[in-house]
Amino acid sequence: MANGDQLNNEGKVLGVNLVVQGQLFNVDIGDAETHLAHLKVTLDILRENQLFAKLSKCTFGCTRISYLGHLISGQEVWADIEKLKAMMQWPIPKSLKALRGFLGLTSYYKRFVCGYGAIAAKLTSLLKKDNFSWDEET
Repeated sequence: MANGDQLNNEGKVLGVNLVVQGQLFNVDIGDAETHLAHLKVTLDILRENQLFAKLSKCTFGCTRISYLGHLISGQEVWADIEKLKAMMQWPIPKSLKALRGFLGLTSYYKRFVCGYGAIAAKLTSLLKKDNFSWDEET
């Protein structure tokens, strides 16, 4: 299903903004009354199709949610502060495996860091065969 009017299994048009991505259901939030109406339609569709949502994984009436290391609101997506703190407190890599782990974590967030490629280039060059040597300049 996508944003906008959709057909349900009976061919009725639904004026609900519903995003389905894997197991993520996000009902677009307008005002509280509209949100509750959309939520009811969403839950009715799930019930009609014998689908279930795990209550412990659901959040209702939130202006933002944490999902896969990101904070998501109706207007923007940004990196989760806790993940950024973890990167800042990451110990200095002392092995090739540790360096790969660090670059893997940081590269996931490269869209949030201006000039990430240039910043990580020196570390990435250490991944070349027989090139890992950590010093203060690195």
